[in-house]
Amino acid sequence: MRDLRGYGPNPPAVRWPDGRRLAVSFVVNFEEGAEFSVRDGDARNEAVYEVIDRQDGPDPCIDSHFEFGTRTGWWRLAELFEAHGAPFTLSACGRAVERSPWLARDPRPASASRRSAR
Repeated sequence: MRDLRGYGPNPPAVRWPDGRRLAVSFVVNFEEGAEFSVRDGDARNEAVYEVIDRQDGPDPCIDSHFEFGTRTGWWRLAELFEAHGAPFTLSACGRAVERSPWLARDPRPASASRRSAR
């Protein structure tokens, strides 16, 4: 059973290196290409974001949402992290990596967490 209470009013005394008071972890999800799409032979399209009326046939609107990540979004994010010297973790869907292997080979993530999905 999950612990939903946590430490409550008695958190542990945490000491970060060099007396720092904050730790931040950046994780970029690489899922584009793993979504459902009639254009890719799936029985249905993905139904997320502003889609309130799922299309039975090809849906250029929803497809373009996911295509943005591999065509433009990834490069913008990777360059931003690189410009600020911020390491990040890349969490990737297996099918997304199969469809866009060049993104998985990009050496910029400091570490990669790969999971099998879809």
